[in-house]
Amino acid sequence: MSRNKSSSFKQRLLDLKIGEQVDISSAMGDFVLPKDPTLPLVFIAVGVGFTPFASIISDLIHRDERRAIQLLRFERESKLAPFKQLCDTYSFESYTIIGGTASIQEVQKRVDIGPNTRIFIAGPEKIVERLSKDLISNGLDDSQVVTDFFHGY
Repeated sequence: MSRNKSSSFKQRLLDLKIGEQVDISSAMGDFVLPKDPTLPLVFIAVGVGFTPFASIISDLIHRDERRAIQLLRFERESKLAPFKQLCDTYSFESYTIIGGTASIQEVQKRVDIGPNTRIFIAGPEKIVERLSKDLISNGLDDSQVVTDFFHGY
């Protein structure tokens, strides 16, 4: 990755000097699971967007917590191999679309979205913004949609 395409966080890490101290806090932000474990979840991962879901799933496994999760992955080519054991360990509904376009039509065709469902979308910024906007304009409340996007992808 070229230094000028790095996020400010990555840029700061690259600029650290050997032996320099850093302060690290706990994870914060909006891309966290709802406190109510009974709410159904849909994870929509576009490309590199599977990364935060892998972290969430690892945490659920570590805490031995079960949630109703549907995972919809959009990939240019199949890249799940590094995460296969993780996904097999947690065992949830999963759909992968290879080479297809991440669209609301594909989402509606593949996953069930009820009135209490929380939809988490992660991936390249423009795709995440478009999917989020399309879901809300098709009747979902904006409180049901949580996004995380990656600049430069």
